[in-house]
Amino acid sequence: MSECVVLVRQARPEDQDARVTLVRLGLAEYNFPAFLYFFLQEKVRDEWVGFVAELRGPLVHEPHGVMPYVVSELDADFAPVTPTRILGTVSLSALWGPADGLWLHDLTVHPQWRGRGLGGALLQASWQWALRGSGLAEGAMVEALVSRLQGSAAALLHEQGWQTRGSYRRPAGAGTALPVLRLSRILEAT
Repeated sequence: MSECVVLVRQARPEDQDARVTLVRLGLAEYNFPAFLYFFLQEKVRDEWVGFVAELRGPLVHEPHGVMPYVVSELDADFAPVTPTRILGTVSLSALWGPADGLWLHDLTVHPQWRGRGLGGALLQASWQWALRGSGLAEGAMVEALVSRLQGSAAALLHEQGWQTRGSYRRPAGAGTALPVLRLSRILEAT
């Protein structure tokens, strides 16, 4: 098994096209009406911060058998390297409503790179920012919506301490209803 380096870092403006492409790929993979619903209605929030998992060094076109060595930009000092490729992304935005908090959304890892720790590393980076960079006090709520079609994402969130607060069926157009879980985690250092 070969190894490559994947750097988890805060997103930059030049990452936007790659991030949007990944999110579209991730949502379209499940259900096209669901993709349209989430793309058109969930993307209205203004992102506070985003993170990416970036392949550093030579591009790996066939990732089967490649195990990434995942590092955080906080743990390592990497000089810019080309070529690179964005393999995953996540966003945090202001929680709508009377309470202070954050929405976690657009957690996506390229289908060929799933199951290798990138999603967990992106969640960890976003959680560390929520604790240290968001300006929110401990006890604030971080929430996420996950389609039941996204079982791996829900399992990953549960593994990292998120709790299911409810579930419902959300109309997705064309007579379709999308089963959705509402998850949350209280902002506190672990």
